[in-house]
Amino acid sequence: MRIVTIPVGAIGTNCYLLISEGGHCYIIDPGAEAERIEARIEMEKVEPQGILLTHGHFDHIGAVDALKEKYGVEVFLGTADWRMSINPEQNASAAFGGPDVTAVPDEFLDGGETLMLDELRIEVLKTPGHSRGGVCFYIPDQYTLFSGDTLFCGGYGRCDLYGGDYAALMRSLSELMRLPEQCRVYPGHGGETTILREKTGGLI
Repeated sequence: MRIVTIPVGAIGTNCYLLISEGGHCYIIDPGAEAERIEARIEMEKVEPQGILLTHGHFDHIGAVDALKEKYGVEVFLGTADWRMSINPEQNASAAFGGPDVTAVPDEFLDGGETLMLDELRIEVLKTPGHSRGGVCFYIPDQYTLFSGDTLFCGGYGRCDLYGGDYAALMRSLSELMRLPEQCRVYPGHGGETTILREKTGGLI
């Protein structure tokens, strides 16, 4: 397994390429700059198998349509975020003064699903709070978590946007703190961390 991090957009959203030993990849949270993501995919010589979205805010979905058209792959998103992903007023693209951003998902996630990428088994964790339909992607065999805007290095996502719920976010964070302490966390913004670091740092 390899992970390639591509910070994109004006607020530095982390787009990730999750790459299997077989040379396939999932594109996680392609928030902007589709051409740059495409260039990195070509450089890595990997074949996309799908687009995984941790939630539906504009800065995580901005390059979805271009990449979906380019590679002919399906888009996976939490069920409760699908309306937000197609509504610029709800996904905050209108509020931030940029162009209207939308993305249409193909498959819906409610937590508890298992996705496969060759040898990699990816568990979908339901983590509402930052948004109603937020999910994280956990690879137990590799102790690896893609946390979106639920969990950051030394912090967590805001709750004042559409669908935000502080109490729900605290419950989601409590569940994530139950993961193995050695689990590496790849957040939606900023640098990497571990569950141990966030637990000992008194996050919640």
